[in-house]
Amino acid sequence: MIIDSKVWMLFMLLMRKKYNTILLGFLLCGFILTSWLSFNLAHNSISKETVNPLSLTQDTVYSEIQEDLMQPIYAAKNMANNTFLRRWAVQGESKPELLIEYLKYIKQDINIDISFFASSQSGVFYHDGDGVISGSENFTQQQWFIAAINSPHDYVINIDQHHLTPSKYTLFINYKVVDAHENIIGIAGVGITLSKLKKIITQYQRHYHRKIYFIDEQGSITLQASSEPTKLNNIHQNDELLPYLDNIFLKQQTAFEFEYNSQPAILHSRWVEQLGWYLIIEHHNKGTSSLVSQEILSSLLLSGSLILLVLCYAHRTFDKYQRQIEAIASFDKLSNALNRQAFDPLLTQHVIQAQQKQQRLSLILLDIDHFKHINDSYGHLAGDKIIQQVALTCQQVAQDNDVVCRWGGEEFIVLLPHSDLAKAQQTAEQIKHQLKNMVQVQEIAVTVSFGVAQYQIKESDESFISRADNALLQAKRLGRNRITLAS
Repeated sequence: MIIDSKVWMLFMLLMRKKYNTILLGFLLCGFILTSWLSFNLAHNSISKETVNPLSLTQDTVYSEIQEDLMQPIYAAKNMANNTFLRRWAVQGESKPELLIEYLKYIKQDINIDISFFASSQSGVFYHDGDGVISGSENFTQQQWFIAAINSPHDYVINIDQHHLTPSKYTLFINYKVVDAHENIIGIAGVGITLSKLKKIITQYQRHYHRKIYFIDEQGSITLQASSEPTKLNNIHQNDELLPYLDNIFLKQQTAFEFEYNSQPAILHSRWVEQLGWYLIIEHHNKGTSSLVSQEILSSLLLSGSLILLVLCYAHRTFDKYQRQIEAIASFDKLSNALNRQAFDPLLTQHVIQAQQKQQRLSLILLDIDHFKHINDSYGHLAGDKIIQQVALTCQQVAQDNDVVCRWGGEEFIVLLPHSDLAKAQQTAEQIKHQLKNMVQVQEIAVTVSFGVAQYQIKESDESFISRADNALLQAKRLGRNRITLAS
């Protein structure tokens, strides 16, 4: 951890722990509530001699689906809200290789078949494979893209041919990406081949000895096990279920008994809102009360174990993505100093503390002299190295509670809590002295101008920085390579 970022990193760590605790609390409460309701429902069914061995099986399968099938939805949402992706698209989609690397990372991280970004601005389809599919594909006129753009929801799910291997059909999650003004700038998403999803359903069927499949709101079978016959493409074609269709298409958990090949059977229907499908579980062998009791017990244990795993996984995943987002959003990549977005709330926090506790607070605004001339004469790589050395020097001079920020371009701010104007001037002198003696880049003489200001009670953040900026301008007017104190 670098010295100047300790306060910020501590603040972000506390916030992350707070939200992690809230998230885990919600998940744990949801598990306890679901388990309690499931147990009471099954217990009441036994008491009334209505044997329903599917109650907890359905909840357990649904919990597994939450882990196996919902993860791509969450991944697509994270992509759509990713600061890097949105900024990259808004700023003209330059250096597409950066986006391709990001898409490859998403694909590998959650083990999906494809990750992509379809730009509505340039008409270019970016994916994790070979890179870019040109606008000649005209995807903006395709049904999936139009449906995603016009949907009242944040995302839509569709099954379509794989863009890389047309012989394979894939379940795509298409998530809207919007700019700061809520204008749609494209669609980000992920895809999983149906063959992989069918294997998951097949594993469910073998483990629970149930028939498990999904249907959409029109009754079409959207997903079922690989071993299931394909002669029925719609639940309306099943004569045994025709009298019960109204019960199936209720957007809530429902269960009923029906006759299947002259044998009693039980069907559970559950609406999965994230997928926009119904989860259907059929059991064709009616059991006894003792079997139900055993299944309740085993299902509860299994469900508890799975939920604990989900809690651990959710915690690790959330923490991982939060750390990545914090790093991207908080630090300038070139200088490894805080960026302006991360600095602003810290400045406000220190100003409020200075007002309430009458504490001293100062800042140093510094600017590399003739930086444009250095870039023009020696190239941007030399300029980048100079920025890195200036940032490193500021971090080395700064104390534990000081904050170093790359303010913009060749400008830096050093915020000095508990420091008056004289101490801030002394810190600026140390930075100036070390910069004078630092290793030269291609024998370029580097000088820096400084503006130093001490916070005045009841002064706004903007006025505080403005006075330091005026002092910096005065230093430049007086010939640069000097320190000027704000009035």
